[in-house]
Amino acid sequence: MRCLMKVPALNVAHVCGTVTTLPAVFASVGRQSGAIFELSARTYERGRKTVAIRLTVVCFASVAEAVLSHLREGDVVLITGSLQHHQSSRGPLGLVASAVQFLTTGEVKSAQTE
Repeated sequence: MRCLMKVPALNVAHVCGTVTTLPAVFASVGRQSGAIFELSARTYERGRKTVAIRLTVVCFASVAEAVLSHLREGDVVLITGSLQHHQSSRGPLGLVASAVQFLTTGEVKSAQTE
């Protein structure tokens, strides 16, 4: 008899890209308010053409506060979070941010959920 071992799925993504929309405030049911914006990133694979992908980024708590106060359209950011994709949605891939680093300014600022 075979025994199946359950291994938790690790869903951690690090994405560096350019902010394409101004961050907006939203309120979700059962959770606190947060911020949402779109990010454009490029994939690089040796010997192939680069492909631009669009992500919808959602963040909550202190990360949302930092994003709303510091982030502008055209800024470059490094985001750590978990990928989400809904089968019913044909929109961009989703990323729930747990940390954001603002790379556009000379000084690197960051925000993380606690």
